[in-house]
Amino acid sequence: MKRIAQVIGVKPKDIAEYERIHEEVWPTVLATLKKANVQNFSIYRYEHLLFLYMEYTGENYEADMALIAADPETQRWWKITG
Repeated sequence: MKRIAQVIGVKPKDIAEYERIHEEVWPTVLATLKKANVQNFSIYRYEHLLFLYMEYTGENYEADMALIAADPETQRWWKITG
């Protein structure tokens, strides 16, 4: 298993909307993460910083991340949450 963490910023004016959207992540997005061997995906916020954590259990990280990026529903999710 590979543990991965990231830190990204969110504009202070967008925090409330970002949190509202993430209260109910679309099942199709969650299914794609699972298909790509991503487990225990969590996001924590401190002020305007987002701390992301996930566990990757696959054999080909680049291919699995490409699978996520190519998924139309995930792309749509990113447009809304990005």
